[in-house]
Amino acid sequence: MGPDQRQTCAHYTRKGVGRRFGSAAVPRETRRPIYDQAIYRPTSNGKAILCSFCLILDNSVLFGRGLRPWLDVKNGAGKRLDFTVKQPAVPRYQRIKAHLLESIHQGHYQPGTKIPPELELAKAFEVSRMTVNKAIHELVEDGVLLRFAGDGTYVAEIKAEAPLMEVSNIAAEIEQRQHAHASRVVAHRALEADEALARRMEMAIGDTVYYSLIVHSEDDLPVQLEERYVNPNWAPGYLEQDFSLTTPNAFLMSNSPLTAVEHRVRAVLPEGRERELLQVDADEPCLLVLRQSWAHRCLVAYARLLHPGSRYTLHSHLKM
Repeated sequence: MGPDQRQTCAHYTRKGVGRRFGSAAVPRETRRPIYDQAIYRPTSNGKAILCSFCLILDNSVLFGRGLRPWLDVKNGAGKRLDFTVKQPAVPRYQRIKAHLLESIHQGHYQPGTKIPPELELAKAFEVSRMTVNKAIHELVEDGVLLRFAGDGTYVAEIKAEAPLMEVSNIAAEIEQRQHAHASRVVAHRALEADEALARRMEMAIGDTVYYSLIVHSEDDLPVQLEERYVNPNWAPGYLEQDFSLTTPNAFLMSNSPLTAVEHRVRAVLPEGRERELLQVDADEPCLLVLRQSWAHRCLVAYARLLHPGSRYTLHSHLKM
């Protein structure tokens, strides 16, 4: 804009409501767009175009340039322009997803209960059934809902989830999901290694091995039975720990310099004692994770981590 054009511009400032950009304060009561500074360029037909502006909206400063809304001018003075700042439109199916997730989190739809049919949701949100179907399909893919042909869609039971490629702490996983972790120590003692245990722990027959058996629960529901054997040379204070307050994993990670971990996973059916501790039926498939941990080529611990298949998920993410 040249000097001559700049002189013919009409400046509009709504004083007492908003301040210029860079000023210290913006009134909190501001709830709609307000011009802090606007420059209009008059034209020959008695109109003007808004060539730049500064808006204040909810304490946020917005700038615009090159917008061309028309307004009448009189004697070169700018008039107020009604201007609406629109938020990006949220896809309709996303609104339906958000509604269902919020209803589940607030307990309106409990795990195992049926959600409204697609036609009913389509009518409530004034959308097509295809839009509702897309929202439900994504929630099924996320494991939030379960769909049964000819029956309907149900809220899935809550499943714990753990990364397969990491040495995870079960208590930290549960707390990250904002659920309550609790552990019950079933056994915590020293053992004398027999031939099978000595071979597994890479120790001599008759050596002392530390042993623990712990049930980990999430919101009072058992999600993991942890059976662990530990080499005392690498964890001398293991038997003195209160594993109702911490976890063996947390203790070993903070006291032993682990340099390598191996995971093996397989599906199994729980045995009698395991069924009792995990509170599952005899035909409940379980995920068994066998974990070996080393420090400088010496085996520190061997663990059997048993999870009810209906309550637990293992995941892995690799960047290629």
